[in-house]
Amino acid sequence: MIRTAQFGAAALALTLGVAACGSDKKAATTVTTSGSPTTTVCGAPKGSGPYKVGFIYVGPIDDGGWTTAHEKGRVYAQNALGSKVQTTYKATVKEGPDSAAAIESLVADGNRIVFATSFGYQDSMEAAAKKHPDVCFEQATGFKVSSNLAEYFGAAEDTDYLTGMAAGAATKSGKLGFVAPFAI
Repeated sequence: MIRTAQFGAAALALTLGVAACGSDKKAATTVTTSGSPTTTVCGAPKGSGPYKVGFIYVGPIDDGGWTTAHEKGRVYAQNALGSKVQTTYKATVKEGPDSAAAIESLVADGNRIVFATSFGYQDSMEAAAKKHPDVCFEQATGFKVSSNLAEYFGAAEDTDYLTGMAAGAATKSGKLGFVAPFAI
């Protein structure tokens, strides 16, 4: 668990570092009222001051698991980037209308990128991405993506497969059991 949290924290800091430095921006095309296409860049800094990053957590920050790992990544990134970035979070946000309200609140507060940590936030993230093409949205798990909505999550099935191979090679009885989370 420690390795996973450290890896996640480092990956998050790298992502935030890239966003805060102004490189690797995603372009989104929007149409103005005149009908002429214009290009906006999601996550581009606005004004002076720190780059603002918001997080929406599905559980409390001290859950000892999923949310704690994300919180450690947020704190690590905040410490690593110092005054260049300002992070904030909303914990124990319910999926559905509550997540939509939390996302809108973070956008209204000037956050240029919003991280959401539940598959159940996906529809709210997709709607917010359409409404706010100048903000980047990153969701843990999910499959809906666009020019300003991305998914961050490793291919867990690959490690599950390898774990099964190792367990199969180690079994003395020829039997294995596997406890899996609910299907998404």
